[in-house]
Amino acid sequence: TLVDNLENLSQAIVRVTDFGFPLDITLSKSDVRALLYDTLLRFHNELSRRGISIELEIDKEINFATLDHLKIREAVSELMVVGAQ
Repeated sequence: TLVDNLENLSQAIVRVTDFGFPLDITLSKSDVRALLYDTLLRFHNELSRRGISIELEIDKEINFATLDHLKIREAVSELMVVGAQ
């Protein structure tokens, strides 16, 4: 129902925004392309089953970034789960 979907979306927003206020942040130089590719690859079977394709475009000048690898992966995964609902 609409109310259930709104509740799920609300909970997902809370989980995603929690990543913006980390108390335990671990920064390291990471390959942005590899991080996003590996994260999205986890959803390949589900996306294929639904007939969904994703095109990942990252500026060629962006190779590495200093970021919290685990938090970015969790945030992208959460967005994928919300988008699949």
